[in-house]
Amino acid sequence: MNEDSADFVSRMDSGLIDDHAFINPLGNLLALCSDHNNDRKIMISVSGQEQDTQPPLPLFTSPADGAVSQNVLSRVGISFSDWVDPKSVNSSTVEVRHLSTGELIPGTYSTMMGIVNFVPDSPLSLNSTYDVVLKAGGVKDQLGNSSASDVRVCRFSTGSQLTDYKVTIQQTTAVPVGQQAQLTLAVTNPSGLDLEHSWNFGDGTGDSVFSPSATATHTYNGKGNFTVSVRTRITGTAYSPSVNGVQVVHGVIPAQMPKIQSTIVVDPDRSLVWNVNPDNDSVSGIDPTAFARIHETAVGDQPVAVAIGSQDRLWVINKRSSTLSVINRASGLTVNTYELPKGAQPHGLVVDQATSSVYVSFEALGEVARISETTGQILGRTHVG
Repeated sequence: MNEDSADFVSRMDSGLIDDHAFINPLGNLLALCSDHNNDRKIMISVSGQEQDTQPPLPLFTSPADGAVSQNVLSRVGISFSDWVDPKSVNSSTVEVRHLSTGELIPGTYSTMMGIVNFVPDSPLSLNSTYDVVLKAGGVKDQLGNSSASDVRVCRFSTGSQLTDYKVTIQQTTAVPVGQQAQLTLAVTNPSGLDLEHSWNFGDGTGDSVFSPSATATHTYNGKGNFTVSVRTRITGTAYSPSVNGVQVVHGVIPAQMPKIQSTIVVDPDRSLVWNVNPDNDSVSGIDPTAFARIHETAVGDQPVAVAIGSQDRLWVINKRSSTLSVINRASGLTVNTYELPKGAQPHGLVVDQATSSVYVSFEALGEVARISETTGQILGRTHVG
């Protein structure tokens, strides 16, 4: 069955007397049984080709998860997706615990097909909250499948409200590799439960020991987006649901940012934005507030990049004419033009004011040249491919 539809898998012939009343799922098999006058008391049919490896899933509980004002004589019932192995149901596989004290409630267990029931030995406490937890590797189906981790199936209260807590990981701040990350939990705990937390920082270093501290620090040795998990439990109990967050770790950012070429730059000394006009062989200086053109200076053929230099210089690379133009940023006038190798098709342009150097890439030659910002002389050329 799939909601309101069903897929045909196989057909089982129940014989002339069709009064079989009991369908028993056994993994990928079905046992069809009858207690009437039928010579085919038990029939086995294949319900699927794949081996059943899924654990029995809790589908319904009584009391329901979140129920309040429950009677102190309440019993606990769990309906599973599969028939369970009665031998796997006991106090070490199905726990009913007092949430505040962590006390394990003693009682009697019973099973019928896919239903497990629990009857406490004595009445529950008034105005108390209880957790029903399936332990990892505990309750099994007829094939031995069981849950790989603890599962809380319901929490209910014999009072008017649940005693509960909520834990989230506060938004983290990105840190560079090698710098300590500061992690903090936001804990809502109105009942003052004795909580403890275990951190997993998502980088393979494993789980930390449980601690009542809601903060943690960790140093990452590599960059990436790390999933941080925190398991929280009441001290003295084993059930520990988890919450997740993300810690971003990036590469170390240098104090001096790398320079890149651009077709547009902001003047650091005045309210001007400089940009190349490759189709008009000029460079414009625009007032970014008034949106007015203050300068338009003729340069070489096909200017493709500009860069801010020292002493009010604006450097311009002209690709087709293979020249470097120098504009005075205060006056907007061209003050120098330097010839570059013919046919070099210069394209990239950056200026290192600390060393008074201009770096230009020669696209046609596969080279990068270092040029003196003072004289315009080529100081060196490196083949880069």
